[in-house]
Amino acid sequence: MHIRDLSCAEGKTNAFEVSNLLLTRSRACKLAETIPGAKITKRSRLFRDTDEFCIFTIGLDEFAIEEPYGDNSRYWIGTMDGKPSNCLPLARRAFEEHKVWLPPLRTISVAGAALLFALLYSKASQFIEQDKCLDSGGRWEVKSGTCSHLAPRTSRSDA
Repeated sequence: MHIRDLSCAEGKTNAFEVSNLLLTRSRACKLAETIPGAKITKRSRLFRDTDEFCIFTIGLDEFAIEEPYGDNSRYWIGTMDGKPSNCLPLARRAFEEHKVWLPPLRTISVAGAALLFALLYSKASQFIEQDKCLDSGGRWEVKSGTCSHLAPRTSRSDA
């Protein structure tokens, strides 16, 4: 997971940001629970009730996880008071070590693309066959999906 460190005015790291593309609010809060010594003090129950959706403590330091402006591509994780903390590396490590499980997503994408291709191919090939049939003067049988060529008509004057 890509992590971007943020620094305060003194140049020390006081927060970090993580991409929320494959990390839900709920999962981010559950990750905070895995931090050694962390205790969740507030967990948002609604989908988007506030920007600050998880508050937790590590030792005496209070941290927050928030989604700035309620609609951002990243989550901000840092101390509530904005000051650097010796416990921040523990929080950072939990997010850094989080592995996003992508194989099912890739498998579903590939399977979906293959199914879409198969559907489009069968419809396109049927359309082409129908077009060839009609161009050659045949009659397309919709129910059977086949082309039938009738014997050429003879005019009465030929008989």
